[in-house]
Amino acid sequence: MPDLIAQGPMSEHRWRRELPAITRSTSVLIGRAEADWNVPWDSKISRAHVRLTPVGDNRVEVCCEVNARNPVFFRGKKTTKFTLVPGEHFVIGSTTFTLANRPGASDSTSDIDLTEHEFDHAMLRRRNFRDAAGRIEMLSCLPDLITSSSSDEELLVRVISVLLQATPAASAVAIASADANASGEVDDSFSILHYDSRVPDKDGPTVSARLVRKAVERRESILHLWSAAAAENHAFTSSEEADWAFCVPLRSEACRGWRYM
Repeated sequence: MPDLIAQGPMSEHRWRRELPAITRSTSVLIGRAEADWNVPWDSKISRAHVRLTPVGDNRVEVCCEVNARNPVFFRGKKTTKFTLVPGEHFVIGSTTFTLANRPGASDSTSDIDLTEHEFDHAMLRRRNFRDAAGRIEMLSCLPDLITSSSSDEELLVRVISVLLQATPAASAVAIASADANASGEVDDSFSILHYDSRVPDKDGPTVSARLVRKAVERRESILHLWSAAAAENHAFTSSEEADWAFCVPLRSEACRGWRYM
């Protein structure tokens, strides 16, 4: 199923969540508080405002709740019930909700003009941050972020939000899971746990399964750089918005198999 992206007036007023599969016969309630998915930054959104129900073919039916106080705008008009397809959006108050497809993983092995750099984790620990105060402030928020997350899905959403803020030059970030076998090779268990992009109006860059596997097998952070001439080749997550990608394997047993890109 596609993702729903909520974007408020401030860059930090944002989340991206995957809609439930139609086979689960589950709807999602969106509101300001005590809903399935909360939008706490917008006072124009009622505690329970709209309900989303997957209806197949990546389409979602949106219905306004009876007690919702403010209107929902779809295609420039007030409406209480409509069907949303990927690429479309609706607005409540100052928040835009966009339905977007989640890019998959590319495993192409085509040759492109690529430069690869590997970084030892011990060497990275010795590097100084350019904005140490900002990084420390962001790290200080992590304990509360972790303890206040009611599920793994909620934790992933919040961590991805922090990573986007921490990497302002990145057009997209992802957390992937991949385990290496006894020989150090990664099997077919690779999966994207969560993904977000700064370009919600179109598909963002794909995740490079090849880059993830290399980082996991070598147990080190890897950076890929490619030339502008490779923009049409997606073997390494290349796109018009990005000419680099990196993957950092998380070594903590609490996040076994997680990889940050």
